[in-house]
Amino acid sequence: MECAGTITIGLAQPVTVDQIFIEHSYALVSPNMSSAPRLIQAWGHVDRLDVPGTFLGEFVYLKEHNQTVPPRQTFAVSAGRGGLAVNAVRLEV
Repeated sequence: MECAGTITIGLAQPVTVDQIFIEHSYALVSPNMSSAPRLIQAWGHVDRLDVPGTFLGEFVYLKEHNQTVPPRQTFAVSAGRGGLAVNAVRLEV
């Protein structure tokens, strides 16, 4: 996946990540959905030296919002990653 943007979120204390939430504004507020992310990769970091980190999953954000596809979408972390406490989460879009 070619990365167009990255954000790393440092956490106040270690957490076990089991879901990722991605939300984009409603189409009524932002009719141009081209800015919404499409492919997203998530990585967990135990500490700053933990590079590249632990792969948590790759998700596809659905831009076609309607009653069954809301702007806030929930993605489960890859099986087998549960129980890993991380101090930071990196998202690549």
